[in-house]
Amino acid sequence: MTPTNNRLKQLRTEAKLTQIELSKITGIGSTSINRYETGVRTMPQAKLIKLAEVFNVSTDYLLGISNIRNEHCVGIHDDSNSSSSSLPEYENDDQIKKDLQFALFEQTKGLSDDQIKDLIQMAKSMKIYGRSILLRNRK
Repeated sequence: MTPTNNRLKQLRTEAKLTQIELSKITGIGSTSINRYETGVRTMPQAKLIKLAEVFNVSTDYLLGISNIRNEHCVGIHDDSNSSSSSLPEYENDDQIKKDLQFALFEQTKGLSDDQIKDLIQMAKSMKIYGRSILLRNRK
């Protein structure tokens, strides 16, 4: 096993995710994830970047080049309370739901569609409130 294989499996198990769950989060096929973890397949650059973003690590860490996790990203392993200076733009509720699942995967397991809709509405309200505060502070 190469460092990349070890790191991917380590990060996935630390996040308490199955290969299938990680597949749903990332859009990367579970068969591909299995092949990356077992070393049968080399991870393409786009998938490497996606997985690094999800696990809040640098690509160097995921590749085994560095032992330092990236502290400046937001993902499953982000324990910081820091806030981002720019809010992402969402085209639709599905994208918000996907981002919520990235950030709160364990907490969203088992929630009903109505509960997810409530979370989406709350996120939209928070975004609007946050922008109003930013606008007020600019004056």
